Amino acid sequence: MKPNHSYQTKNKKRIWEFAVSQKDAHFNANEVFRFFIMSGSPISMPTIYRQLDRMTAEGILQKYRTGESDMAFYFYVGEKRDSCERPLMKCTSCGKTFPLKCHTTEKMAEHIWDKHHFYVELETTMFYGKCARCMASRQE
Repeated sequence: MKPNHSYQTKNKKRIWEFAVSQKDAHFNANEVFRFFIMSGSPISMPTIYRQLDRMTAEGILQKYRTGESDMAFYFYVGEKRDSCERPLMKCTSCGKTFPLKCHTTEKMAEHIWDKHHFYVELETTMFYGKCARCMASRQE
């Protein structure tokens, strides 16, 4: 799979490769920055932010913020463009993050709007809990 764009700088390719390597996990710009510092070939923070924003606009990444901080986190969705508009689920045990592929969330958001007059932005919604693997290991 290759990035979906015609012009690609060396840094954009490197950041894209980093994002692909983070499947099922979220990351932030500071983690990208530290990764490239540790690899011996740093990329400036403005370049990282600019490329992450472009990748988000292209639908390669999903961007969200948690309630705990103002820091933006990113999640690689790759070719699954419809995943960008879905809420995410994050396991509080192992940290795995993945899109919630369920139309019930859309119905829930419609209900909240219709009955409670509050618009839920599903593309920035995060559900926290335990994944099946972590739940199974707790029961052993």
